[in-house]
Amino acid sequence: MAKVQIKSEKLTPFGGIFSIMEQFDSMLSPIIDQTLGQRCRSIIGYQYSEIIRSLMSVYFCGGSC
Repeated sequence: MAKVQIKSEKLTPFGGIFSIMEQFDSMLSPIIDQTLGQRCRSIIGYQYSEIIRSLMSVYFCGGSC
């Protein structure tokens, strides 16, 4: 019979994608938005960092666009 060890409660089926996205939000999002500027002037709409973040999420989870 195999031994089972409980390593951490922070492990998820996504393999840590949430911690990567938190780092992206805190470090890269402001740089992307400052460099590329605002995509739209109104509050409604997506910024460049949000678009790049969603594409990264798809690729890191094994999807394709």
